[in-house]
Parts: sequence; structure tokens; C-alpha cells
Amino acid sequence: MIQLQATQATAKAKVLENLPNLPLFIQEYFQKKIEEDYSSVTLFEYQKEIKRFLEWLIREGYSQANTIQAITVADLEKMSEKDLSMYKRELQNRKKNLAADKRKLYEESGDELPGLSKSTIKRSLTSLRSLFNFLATTTNEETNLPYLSSNQMQGVKNVNDSVKMSVRTKKMEPMIFFDNEGLDFLDFIENRYEKLLESRQALAFFEKNKVRDLAIIGLFLGTGIRLSELVNINLRDLELTDESLSIRVIRKGGQMDWVTVASPMVSYITDYLTIRKTTYQVTENVQPLFLSTYGGAAKRLKANAIEKMLDKYSSAYNKRTTPHKLRHSVGTQIYRKTGSIVTTAQLLGQNNTNSTSIYTHIGAKEQVNIMNHLYD
Repeated sequence: MIQLQATQATAKAKVLENLPNLPLFIQEYFQKKIEEDYSSVTLFEYQKEIKRFLEWLIREGYSQANTIQAITVADLEKMSEKDLSMYKRELQNRKKNLAADKRKLYEESGDELPGLSKSTIKRSLTSLRSLFNFLATTTNEETNLPYLSSNQMQGVKNVNDSVKMSVRTKKMEPMIFFDNEGLDFLDFIENRYEKLLESRQALAFFEKNKVRDLAIIGLFLGTGIRLSELVNINLRDLELTDESLSIRVIRKGGQMDWVTVASPMVSYITDYLTIRKTTYQVTENVQPLFLSTYGGAAKRLKANAIEKMLDKYSSAYNKRTTPHKLRHSVGTQIYRKTGSIVTTAQLLGQNNTNSTSIYTHIGAKEQVNIMNHLYD
């Protein structure tokens, strides 16, 4: 959590630092979002995309301003949906801004430079949609009218993913654990993996971290949380009762949530808690849940170390996977159990599945029941 808070704080500082370079009405937009406790990381990305758009306005003659700071709301008022669709096409045709050495490789090979990714274009259009919505619904104190008379971005469609769902699913399936494969994977690590080790050093390292590694993978398979969410868990985020183990996590966007751990996975975590202090030389003030020892001191286990650990075990299991694919595994399992895409999204901490799912909620007891019988 500390690491995530530091990232948010750094992003917020950058957003505030860049504000004076933007038009006043856009500064007001960002100030409003900050007041609403919007994710600073997201706002920083939005700020970059909005700056890209403002530079395009000047370059293409939509504004006569010499600097983006001098662009007026009247410049945006004059724009039509067609004009904004032109900007969408500009993004789709734009090439990536590569480093000189990488650009040279493309030039020498005769290959075309890659374009902006679909996710970048989507983020850019989403940021503009958010800005235009704010301007169309917020009153300008000087005129006592909304900044914009209408939201011209409303009709500009986002880009579609060119990869069909069936193709994506086919590529993903070999990395997904179905039914009880997750439990067998844990059993493999616990009882069979060490037989594959050939060196005394590798065996000693495995024996030291085995209980911790099982707890990490068990937590992935027992909750479907993201890698960043797992890395930032602290001891104080755990709530263990006779009925269930719940863990507080910080979701994407900085929102707090509680997840219930599937009952077959709880013992892996409680086993780790019993050896955590002695194995990793923990002092009283060490809060991170998952630890490694660096320079004789207990430190929070880093995300890349977890990725490498999971790759090591899953490669030996002949089913190479990643933390994100374990998340998909849990999502698949939940959907098969419930038949509800809304319930699946809620248990995975996703904001929505479509425009209506926000109105559907499941109770805490039902969540516990679903997770406790996830692997029955």
C-alpha cells in the first residue's frame, strides 16, 4: 500500500506542477477531479493526452493561440463532432515516438514504424470525453452558462479491439487453470517440485521460501486479485474469523475494497503467517505481508520477483502462466459457479461490465459463500 501511495503522490505532484501550463478552464477540470479523489495516476495520463490534443488544435489551425495555455473554450465550442473524429483518425495514423536507436533499426530494415496502441488511443479519447462532459455540465461563473453548449465528444465512438474475443480466448486458454488444476498446481509445488531440483543451493532456496510462495499463489487463486494489489498488502489488512479470511486491497484508481479468500486457500496463508517472522527476520514495525530478505533485513517482496517465481514454478509444471492469467482463472471459475458476469466483475473488483451493472450488488454473506465453495 505504501508503494502505491507513493506512486499516487508522485503523480499528483506532477499533475499540479503541469497545471499552470494549461488553459484556466482545463485547470478547473483537473482541480475538480482532484477534489473528487480521482486517481492521480489516471489524471496524469489524462493530462498528457489532453496536452497532445491541444497541441493538435494549434498545429491544425483550430485555434489561433500561440501556446496551449492561450487556447480558449470558444476554440472548443467551434469544433464539431466531425472535427473531433478527425483527431481520432490522427491518433490512429500517428506513429510511436521511438528512441533514436529503435527508429534507426526500423529505417534500416525498411519496416514501417509501429502506430499508437489501441489502449493509448482509447485512453486519449476517454480523457477527452471526460473533459468535454465536464465542460458541457459545469457552469462558467463569468457567463452563468455551461462552458460548452453541447458535448461534441458524445458521438465520437471509441476504437474497437481488432482481435476477436474467440482469438484472444484461444491464446489465453493454455495459461488458464480450469476446475481443480489450480489445486493440483499448488500440490505440485508442495510435494513434487523439489524432486526436479538438482543443486543443493536451489533446494535450500526453495525450502526457505516454499511456504511463502504457496501462500502467494494460493492468494492469487483464492481471490483473483491483481499483482499490484497483492504486493501492497500489509499485515493490518488481514481480517481472519472462524468463517472466512478477508483482506483489504487497494484497487485500480486507489479505491479500497475487501476480498474474501476461497476457503481451500486460507491454510496456505495462515501457514505462512506462522513462519513469516522467523524466516524473514521480521522486526515489530515491518508491515508488508509478503517479504524477502535483502542485506539481512526483511523487505517487501517486489512485483518482478513474484512474476519470476510464478514463471519458475509454472514452467516446471508445463503450464506457463502469469499473475494476470491466474486472475483470469479465478474469473472463469467464478463465472462457471454463478453464471453471472456482474457477480464475477464485482468479486474481481472491476467497476462494471456494462452501463447497467452498477445498479446490481451482492451481499457480503453471499460473497463469502461463493468464495468458500469456489473449488467444491
